[in-house]
Amino acid sequence: RYFLELMDHGIEIERPVRDGLLEIGKKLGIPPLVTNDSHYTYAHEATAHDALLCIQTGKNLSDPDRFRFDGTGYYLKSTDEMYAVDSSDAWQQGCANPLLVAEQIDTAGMFEAKNLMPKFDIPECYTEVTWFQEEVRLGMERRFPGGVPEDRQKQAEYEMDVIIQMGFPGYFLVVADFIMWAKKQGIAVGQG
Repeated sequence: RYFLELMDHGIEIERPVRDGLLEIGKKLGIPPLVTNDSHYTYAHEATAHDALLCIQTGKNLSDPDRFRFDGTGYYLKSTDEMYAVDSSDAWQQGCANPLLVAEQIDTAGMFEAKNLMPKFDIPECYTEVTWFQEEVRLGMERRFPGGVPEDRQKQAEYEMDVIIQMGFPGYFLVVADFIMWAKKQGIAVGQG
């Protein structure tokens, strides 16, 4: 099922676009759906958001050519505020239609706990834990070809024990795998 998204932030082009969408919607039987582009929580946070945009783009608030949002109202509006934007029938219907969207969502199993972590392919003769330990051992040998210093070995053993106790060897194997893939592809990877 499709809906035509309508917004109103007081930008001049929104009205003709909205009218065009509503005309298409009538021809195709597609109902309107009113939304609000939200970039902050409360109306009074507009100035702080404007300052954040300046920080992100390296500009000053006084710069007339800096990036800024046209229009107003980029916050989480209440239902009453959304209905009050426009009294037209199409807008009012569009404000009611999010309930239609909500009714179409299949929530079966949505709130059940699921482990979506990918499984790392473990070589035969190993468990997730023993392969993790082997990978750490091999990594230490690569890092210290002349022999692993005792303090580094103790630290590695301590950290492995914590990771194993927390049940995270599989996670670390998956992360190591995609980091190694990124390095082979010439993609920069941080130290962490």
